[in-house]
Amino acid sequence: MLIRPATELSDSEFSSALALAQARDLQLRPALPPTTAEELHAWFTRDRTEGGEHLRLVGFEGDTAVAIGHLDVPDDPANPTFASFEIITVDEDAATQRAMLAPLLDLAEARGRTSLLPWALHTPFELALWESLGASLRYTERMSELVVGEVDAALMDRWIARRRERAADLELVHWEGRCPDRWLSAFAQASTAMNDAPREDLDVQDRTYDEAYIRHEERAWADVGHRLKVLLVVDPAGQPVATTSVLLNLHRPAASGQWDTVVLKPFRRRGIGRWIKAEMWRRLRAEHPDVTHLETGNAESNAGMLAINVAMGYRASHVYGGWQADLAAYRRGLAKGT
Repeated sequence: MLIRPATELSDSEFSSALALAQARDLQLRPALPPTTAEELHAWFTRDRTEGGEHLRLVGFEGDTAVAIGHLDVPDDPANPTFASFEIITVDEDAATQRAMLAPLLDLAEARGRTSLLPWALHTPFELALWESLGASLRYTERMSELVVGEVDAALMDRWIARRRERAADLELVHWEGRCPDRWLSAFAQASTAMNDAPREDLDVQDRTYDEAYIRHEERAWADVGHRLKVLLVVDPAGQPVATTSVLLNLHRPAASGQWDTVVLKPFRRRGIGRWIKAEMWRRLRAEHPDVTHLETGNAESNAGMLAINVAMGYRASHVYGGWQADLAAYRRGLAKGT
């Protein structure tokens, strides 16, 4: 197999990589338009999202792209040895995945990363593959999809109306793209509360989402053709209460995603999560009618958020697994062969 950096592909190689990415999209979300050439080029050449360095490799058999490997190296002082990766293929082919893994390990090692987490569909094939390579399943994430136009509007009205009973003193703030300076500190604090979300058995530490991180993410998402649409709830003193956001895909609005939703601990069990999810739905319908679907991911153990999403109309589509092991374990697994 020939493995090439995604930033160095010829036009014909890029076209083949695009065909692979689109085939994978249609496997997972057949009702939606697949990745566009402009979108894939942005991911290959300009991706600095989620506070990290993103390195992508494309594997070829002859002229045909058969795998895309993606290493995500977070710039996070709390997790200096951690990185995650994904190997995208259309067919379940252990030899292809193993061939792609070796150069990803080299890239990780060159950056001092020794604790590695592969993301893959939670299937018997992937489970057997990663266990054979010395990794153990640490986390499962349910991916769910919402058809925006099929949501029960009367139910959303009720969720919003309950705000008057339980949260009448709270203010709802909204923006797209750049967070207003006035709310930057509150938004950073609310984002940091995402550390409360279940991480199951992952060996990772809490991350601080400070103001510099927020500004970095705004620029990074814009560089790859995405924009955050944010709702922030604050109390009368301007302190954060809750937030939710949608990541608008400007290349393919129909393939946008529900992003972080969190209610800070002192304000939970007051219906605030339902209120802001319903309010976001209402604004999307009015302001972004081309956002016809939303995809979201939640830890399988996050019963509270899953209950809200199911009630809203999200339906499970597939499950990802996160396997974790030391770099040395993967090296030993590769050395053992199939």
